[in-house]
Amino acid sequence: MFRLLSAVAHQRVPAATDLEMLNSELVEASGHLRLILAPGGGDAEDVGVTGFPARPRFDWEWSGLGDSLTSLLWPVARATAELLSSRQKSQLRECAGDSCEWLFLDLSKNASRRWCDMSACGNRAKAKRYRARKTEGNSAPPAAG
Repeated sequence: MFRLLSAVAHQRVPAATDLEMLNSELVEASGHLRLILAPGGGDAEDVGVTGFPARPRFDWEWSGLGDSLTSLLWPVARATAELLSSRQKSQLRECAGDSCEWLFLDLSKNASRRWCDMSACGNRAKAKRYRARKTEGNSAPPAAG
């Protein structure tokens, strides 16, 4: 899933094998997904004259989640597919940090976010650039005069 999302983040066509693997997980996951009446059955303002919700609310529920380690992939596979089939996929980015491979949605106004977290990767990158500038400045020969 990382390779698939990373390819999309870099505006590349993902490998067919990665898409096949996601689809395989989705087939497994879909057999465990159930539509249920949401707790409370509906919004309070939607209660009809009978006292029951006039417009019931529904939610998704996983059956068998946690029964095996592979079941933990079901919600991840579904969320990945939802993202890839949404307009938000154009906001998918991979962190520009040297040793970071986190993915994130760039929700900034001008779509220019570069790091997963400014206080972590962004700060390290800026500090590294600062140290490089200082080192270059210290190694320059003294001005003649």
